[in-house]
Amino acid sequence: MKINNNDINMNKIMKAYQNLNQNKNKQVEQKKRTSDQVNISKQAKDIKKMQKSLQEKSEIRQKKVEEIKKQVSDGTYKVNPEQIAKKIISDLE
Repeated sequence: MKINNNDINMNKIMKAYQNLNQNKNKQVEQKKRTSDQVNISKQAKDIKKMQKSLQEKSEIRQKKVEEIKKQVSDGTYKVNPEQIAKKIISDLE
């Protein structure tokens, strides 16, 4: 038994399948073109700026502490009694 028009039906099926794949490819391309965006508020920027400033001050303070530690261990650290007395008096007032 021979079925006629088999080639025509097969061609229609193949074209439909190809169109389906092309549509999927177009959708994938459209998704690739879109991009995500992030908006950072002014408040968040200010917080980041303050954090950076605090970190820099902390590093400066750490350097000062290290210098004093070195002077104490070397025996070259000098205490200024007048400055200490002035500070104590100003804190009491």
